[in-house]
Amino acid sequence: MPWENAQLCADEVKLAGYNYGEKYYEEHHKAHPDWVIYGSETSSIVQSRGIYHFPLRASILTEDDEQCSSLGNSPTSWGAKSMERCVCEDRDMDFSMGQFLWTGFDYIGEPTPYHTKNSYFGQVDTAGFPKDAYYVWQSAWTDYRKAPMIHIFPYWDFNEGQSIDIRVCSNAPFVELFCNGKSCGRQQLTHEKGSGHHIIADYSLPYEKGVLYAVAYDEEGNVTARETKASFGNSAEIVLRASGRAAVANGRDLFFVEIGTRDENENVVENAVDRVTVQVEGAGHLVGLDNGDSTDEDSYKGNSRRLFSGKLLAIIETGTIPGAVRIRVSGKGLKSAELVCEAVEIDQMLTFMKGEKAQRIYHNFWQDLCEETYAPGPTELIEDHEERQRERQEDEQKQSQKERLDEKQEEIPVRKITLCSPMGQKLSKEQPYLTVEAEVEPKEATDRQLMFRVVDEHGVDSNLVKLLVQGHTAQLHAMGDGSFYLRCMSRSGTDRIRVISQLEFTVEGMGQAYRNPYELISGSLYTSYQGEVSNGNERGVATARDGETVVTFGNIDFGPVGSDEITMPIFALTSEEYPIRIYEGVPGEEGCQLLADVVYQKPSIWNTYQEETYSLAKRVTGINTISVAVHQKIHLKGFVFKKLQKAWLSLNAAEADSVYGDTFTKEERAITGIGNNVTITYTEMDFGEEGTAGIRICGRAPESSNSLHIRFLQGEEESKQLVEFPMCGEYIEKEFSLTPVKGKWDVSFVFLPGSCFDLQSVQFLPAGAAN
Repeated sequence: MPWENAQLCADEVKLAGYNYGEKYYEEHHKAHPDWVIYGSETSSIVQSRGIYHFPLRASILTEDDEQCSSLGNSPTSWGAKSMERCVCEDRDMDFSMGQFLWTGFDYIGEPTPYHTKNSYFGQVDTAGFPKDAYYVWQSAWTDYRKAPMIHIFPYWDFNEGQSIDIRVCSNAPFVELFCNGKSCGRQQLTHEKGSGHHIIADYSLPYEKGVLYAVAYDEEGNVTARETKASFGNSAEIVLRASGRAAVANGRDLFFVEIGTRDENENVVENAVDRVTVQVEGAGHLVGLDNGDSTDEDSYKGNSRRLFSGKLLAIIETGTIPGAVRIRVSGKGLKSAELVCEAVEIDQMLTFMKGEKAQRIYHNFWQDLCEETYAPGPTELIEDHEERQRERQEDEQKQSQKERLDEKQEEIPVRKITLCSPMGQKLSKEQPYLTVEAEVEPKEATDRQLMFRVVDEHGVDSNLVKLLVQGHTAQLHAMGDGSFYLRCMSRSGTDRIRVISQLEFTVEGMGQAYRNPYELISGSLYTSYQGEVSNGNERGVATARDGETVVTFGNIDFGPVGSDEITMPIFALTSEEYPIRIYEGVPGEEGCQLLADVVYQKPSIWNTYQEETYSLAKRVTGINTISVAVHQKIHLKGFVFKKLQKAWLSLNAAEADSVYGDTFTKEERAITGIGNNVTITYTEMDFGEEGTAGIRICGRAPESSNSLHIRFLQGEEESKQLVEFPMCGEYIEKEFSLTPVKGKWDVSFVFLPGSCFDLQSVQFLPAGAAN
């Protein structure tokens, strides 16, 4: 709807549907008060059921496990900024007819932001299990006087001392959270129109084993709803729950059986990932298994699959002959469970229905369906049933043979990694080291290999500590002040990360840590911005689709040599030209300089970053700031600068590492008036194995020729060479041959008494390039 032609069409029909265009509502309503405005596609906040990436304050689109956070902190670059804003901004618009959420259910395909199997947009996953967002919308769209509800997320099973963001939603006006019997405070929710965006109560607590429970209250303080979350251990037994205990024996009706687990204390294991096998006997057969996990590539049609976030759905189809349907579910190390359902005639099914109207609708539906498809006689039914039975037996035999060969049946997946830091979670000058132990749960897990990373709150590698790993032990050595997370991960017998556990730490008293421009600086590490920014793919940053966006990255240490070449991985939505300006500093602030005015243009590949390299107007050195300005939407993964080899650069005299002597003047680029006993030194000049065999000097000798003594110093080893620079009144460049020098040296230019010289720059030449 920002486009003129779209607005012209809307003015013809007086009906305007906006895809992610809520920011235009007010402006367009003022210009066109006769339009009916609604959100034709909204939300697009991605989430994986039962997966939580902390902290809540960090907008985290992508993570190592290829899952999206169900806390609500995984907004896309084009969608709503938060669940709260998506609910309340539409609610508060008098002239908005409503909105269509993208989407109700997850669906196979379009797996933004990953290259996995299905989408993450739904309020319900592909197995039909509600995500936490489902309850947020339920709290916004229902009346606590008629259907009171309350919901806590996440589950309650983390590392001792880990800071956990806890969210509570309810359709009641007040909620209160308790942890092990202690109140964490009562909060008022703003469900009334125009009352604000506080429709979710947020709490932050250090994890301690026990019980969370939340209470909802009405205006008079009466309790309207409660919910409890208890800590739990590893799975001990399987639990089955069917959507119904009877279905029509017509070869089409279905049973939906939810499979979960409980621990030894009968607590529900909400993050269970156990692999189970489903067997169906009697008057029905298994037609599919689904756990809602977009990263799980196991077949929907198999009879063995892992639970995901504590749940798995089994879909069982009835046969055409009435009878018992026996469902048995087993898993290694778990107590099995069995459920018996009934496939019955249509008339018998009515006894399970409540209400005359429901019975009539159900009877007519199945009768019409049977007449529409086929109407076999009794003999045909028996023959068809026997044929199906034979086919199923053959399939079961094949499946049985496959199962005996399938190692997956014997696996015990990793459910959790417990991190323990006995010496606390603070490093300092007085305590610069900490040791952290990781424990895999359950102990019988098949794959016990772990990986460690040190990251910031966005999951980007942090330079605040050095990490040393030995087996399941990580040692942290403090390097710079700030906060970071130690992350421990497991692939759990697969080819991708399945389990993430992390614990936050702080460092004080070590000084500022700076970012390294010669390694990729992630787009999510911006320190400030102008305009609008949002989550980019792969921890990048996305700019606004209209108007200028300036993204600034500070605290970058380019070192004394610096760089004049930048490479930027960019994902653009189209193949058109995208003008980009790159600045040293922040546009509009004192000292800011334009480094490059360039264009990005490549054939667009969906969800794929493509690199482009640009030369800058100058070398950027020292502790510095880089800003990127655009006027169209791009995803910027980050940037990396080319690390220049100091030994081969044209080095200004003024950027020498040291200058001392009797007489000289240091100017912006040159050192002039060089007289008696002056030494100009460049340190750590690495000529490598190729070595140097020449030098180019830009200088001026206004009175007479000058002898320049070039001294190479490497520890106690020293060598000297001499070049004679001719008299000249203006700056000139002269090349001189040298005896080849290899390796790393400190190089000094020594001017003896009687010198009178102005030095502008020096550049050593590789052996193969020297005259």
